Amino acid sequence: SDVCSSDLEILARARRSVSPALRRLKGIRLESKEAGVAVHYRDASQSSIRAARALVDQALAKDRRLHLLSGKKVWEILPGPRVDKWTAIRFLLALENHADSLLVYIGDDVTDESVFSRMRGISVVVGKPKSTAAQFVVASPFEVWKFLDRIIEARESSPAPVAPRR
Repeated sequence: SDVCSSDLEILARARRSVSPALRRLKGIRLESKEAGVAVHYRDASQSSIRAARALVDQALAKDRRLHLLSGKKVWEILPGPRVDKWTAIRFLLALENHADSLLVYIGDDVTDESVFSRMRGISVVVGKPKSTAAQFVVASPFEVWKFLDRIIEARESSPAPVAPRR
């Protein structure tokens, strides 16, 4: 199921309930996303991580419509029991009506595999994946920039598409 206005209300309520306490924890960083709330704990101590996880678990217990997706040093609080990054991408594409756009998706986490395996477009994984559904693999964020530069160069050097006659 796609993210809808009731899901956004659920997320806003969860964000309001956890944000003040999480922001007080050293090394914990919150990121508000269109379809979720990411709680990053890469720079946090073990005690901050435990406290943050307890707060996240409390938010999930308060509203069973929320779901947790774990990634590399991040927890993503998402609406609904079956929401993943692919659902979020579909939601964002539908918001802006990008049905005819070329989707370029770049990720470095196991949670990105749900997008790689379902999308049409260009998929790139960053790092050294054990296995991936992505079409391309680059070694580092610097390699991502080089990859994107090549796409831009190819697009700029190709002739403009001709509009069909009506």
